[in-house]
Amino acid sequence: MRTSPTRRPVVPALMAPLASVALLLGCGMEHGNLPAEPAGSIAAHRGSAAAWSPWSEPVPVIEINTPAREQRAALSKNRLSLYFDSNREGGFGANDIWVTQRACLDCPWGEPLNLGSTINTAGFNEAAPALSRDGHWLFFNSNRTGGQGAGDIWASHRERVHDDFGWGPPVNLGPGVNTPGGESQASYFENEGGSPQLFFSRGSNIYVSEMLPDATWGTAVAVAELANFLGPSIHPNGLEIYVFETFKDHRIWHATRERVDLDAPWSEPIELVQFTPGEASVFQPSIHSLGRTETLLMGGFTAAGAQEIYVSTRTREAGPSDDDDDGN
Repeated sequence: MRTSPTRRPVVPALMAPLASVALLLGCGMEHGNLPAEPAGSIAAHRGSAAAWSPWSEPVPVIEINTPAREQRAALSKNRLSLYFDSNREGGFGANDIWVTQRACLDCPWGEPLNLGSTINTAGFNEAAPALSRDGHWLFFNSNRTGGQGAGDIWASHRERVHDDFGWGPPVNLGPGVNTPGGESQASYFENEGGSPQLFFSRGSNIYVSEMLPDATWGTAVAVAELANFLGPSIHPNGLEIYVFETFKDHRIWHATRERVDLDAPWSEPIELVQFTPGEASVFQPSIHSLGRTETLLMGGFTAAGAQEIYVSTRTREAGPSDDDDDGN
């Protein structure tokens, strides 16, 4: 069983930016675990599993895929902005974060635009964008200068959630999350009523850090049940997580937990075989849930070896929770 992150002293050089991060991320929240929920709480949050249609066959997002590499997509809450990273031409560094927008849910995606020099840096890599549920925060990993090690997780804040180019200067999340090694592929769980949690990859394992009341992120701990998996994407309900592995040529898996506190164990992951017909490889899942629709974005390889972004969706029958925009 995992234990809650140990509290650590605030590093003076990081106190001011991390305090700002904590105050903004945790605004209106009481830090502490949510009360234990009874067995079956996943069903209570999600409704009957039978009510969901099967996932659709993954299809490429043709408007953004190129002969270059596109990967780790993140969809805004209103589903009108799509963030991803790419090494395509026209960027600032070897790998940059881009965004594409559309005017309506049935409209095609527009020409991708680079997020600019506030987020992207010349000569370094920015990758794996992930948005907070409220749309005010962008998490990503970068090997830029000023970090803790080879590659760190950073966060940028914006005031207006529909301004895709209003991101402020990124803040390093500090030594509770980042180490001299490499951290990447963050996924943020807002945990309304409790302490925010950040899931991410380190080495060949998934770690989680919990925000503490002293304006720091707690010392990250490995998620034992998800050993040898990478690229976590936590569902907005906090009870489901999508991950991928490398021991079977890249596949996407799914696990659940009964409560959102750190001591709640994750179930044994289940491979989503419908996404990997034949010898296909899919990885870097990104889950989005809104009302009666769930969208799963993922990276994949074409027959020619190009790395592209794919999308699959499923829908839920009408029910009493239709007004819940988290899809719970």
